[in-house]
Amino acid sequence: MFGHGLQYVPTNNVLLCDRAACRSKLGQWEMAIEDCNAALRERPNFHKALLWRAHSYARLRRWEDSLKDYSALSKEFPGDEFIASSLDQVQMELKAQTGRFSSLEPIVETNGIEGSSW
Repeated sequence: MFGHGLQYVPTNNVLLCDRAACRSKLGQWEMAIEDCNAALRERPNFHKALLWRAHSYARLRRWEDSLKDYSALSKEFPGDEFIASSLDQVQMELKAQTGRFSSLEPIVETNGIEGSSW
């Protein structure tokens, strides 16, 4: 449905972000990132799009990119526990990447995104 709406208004950042959320839930993280990037081009401070992009980067184990987005969100929302927890996890994964092992557990679950005020 989001794609249908985007046929009429292809630059609608809310539709792009909502489609990114759906794509992320479906494991289509590259496409989710593309939608987030498009939403952020239209509205550079769209925190929800930045959050979904950070999550999608983490799911792809693109730690540096995820760290950049979570760090920006952490500065905007210093008291947000979900963002702080996600940022910590990404930082640990980056450290593990330089070592001999990495976590095999799922990373940065979306449960906090759904339950938050985003």
